[in-house]
Amino acid sequence: MVLPDDSEDLALILDLQNGNDGALNVLMERYREPLFRYIYRFVHNSSDAAEILEESFVKLYFNRDKFSPTNPFRSWLYTIAANLCRDQIRKQKRRSATSVGEFFDSTMVEAQAVLTPSEEASANDDARQLRDAVDRLPEKLKHCVILFHLEEMSHDAIASLLGCTAKAVETRLYQARKRLQKMVSW
Repeated sequence: MVLPDDSEDLALILDLQNGNDGALNVLMERYREPLFRYIYRFVHNSSDAAEILEESFVKLYFNRDKFSPTNPFRSWLYTIAANLCRDQIRKQKRRSATSVGEFFDSTMVEAQAVLTPSEEASANDDARQLRDAVDRLPEKLKHCVILFHLEEMSHDAIASLLGCTAKAVETRLYQARKRLQKMVSW
């Protein structure tokens, strides 16, 4: 996954802070797809994800003066989205009951060759178990799993987004894998 250059983002957010509203359009175009995928993987609903995506950009616009150029823009934007996701999950009181959703199904299907019906049923059961297990992970571990395994981000990029070190990301991924191994029975 190719992420935008931090210096380009910084120039755009500074333009936005200086009253160039057109910079917001560029940032929205640049981050629409990756941010939507990130949000969707938390709320598991396309319409909720689209709403949170829109709200993330609205919050970005109205809080643009709070952005500090010493911090990575991408980290600031993803933090806004993550906070909105948490709020949505709390509102719906479904945190423990949700599943990671169709993205694991589509990932599994893409990775599979032509399957017999029994192999396909087994793969679907495996995907369901994995989705449920990822959903039961603590939030900081879940963030790392989604960003690393599904968004294919590097440890450094994840660390920048989450405001921690690359070593902390590595540790969280290790902890997540250990927990997932215990939760999934295959």
